[in-house]
Amino acid sequence: MPASSVQSRADSSRSKASFSGLPLYCGEFGVYSTVQQPVRLAWYRDVITAFKEHNIAWANWDYKGGFALVDGQGKSTGIAETMIGAWR
Repeated sequence: MPASSVQSRADSSRSKASFSGLPLYCGEFGVYSTVQQPVRLAWYRDVITAFKEHNIAWANWDYKGGFALVDGQGKSTGIAETMIGAWR
């Protein structure tokens, strides 16, 4: 999904939240580990950037499963670092 699409969806969600006066929270999002790593990292960067720009609270889905922050040996997949870097 292009960064512009991510931004557009965040814009739409923020507009609805502003109308209702409620905060936004995204509790489940991610990219399966079968997707090429550069594409995964770019998607996470774009999504977290949109969340930050639109004041959307978030939590990644999951730690060691299909969207893994760590691999089977407990080594970082680079996703957590990408998300933290985008949030700063």
